[in-house]
Amino acid sequence: HVRETNVEDMAILPSYALFAVGTSMSVTSFAYPTRLVFGLGSLESLPDVRESMDLIRPVVVCDRELRGTSTLQRILHFTGPHLLFTPTEAHAREKDLLDAAELYVTESCYGIIAIGGTAALALAKGIRLKVTHPLSLTDYDSEVGGEARITRDLPPLIAIPTLPGSSI
Repeated sequence: HVRETNVEDMAILPSYALFAVGTSMSVTSFAYPTRLVFGLGSLESLPDVRESMDLIRPVVVCDRELRGTSTLQRILHFTGPHLLFTPTEAHAREKDLLDAAELYVTESCYGIIAIGGTAALALAKGIRLKVTHPLSLTDYDSEVGGEARITRDLPPLIAIPTLPGSSI
């Protein structure tokens, strides 16, 4: 069971960037506390954001439906060296999360880039937690007071939503 992180939780999750590629004429960036980069051409700033966050061969998590699409290829053009992980099901299961976390650790990755909809972004946040927190995922559930066990020791995450309205 992986619970969605809400806006209030973002204050305790450092090194989080969100790209929102829209139709504005210029690229805009601001942070409070999450860094937002948006506007026409904002993907071109991804290499600089990646470098500023010290991502080293990140795991790129994408929705299964994006695999092989021109949208994914366009985004991957800007990600630099990475390992691509796609869940086996349309909605990621705990096994997908554990497999991706194992890949992250065994391949000495640092950082996560999530591309897609809610499933990919939630999976990336779960991977982010699991690679630095050894307990079972259920031990971090807020229904059992698990949020108190979550420390700031989390790898950086860049989220690139491809939901309707994101203009990717």
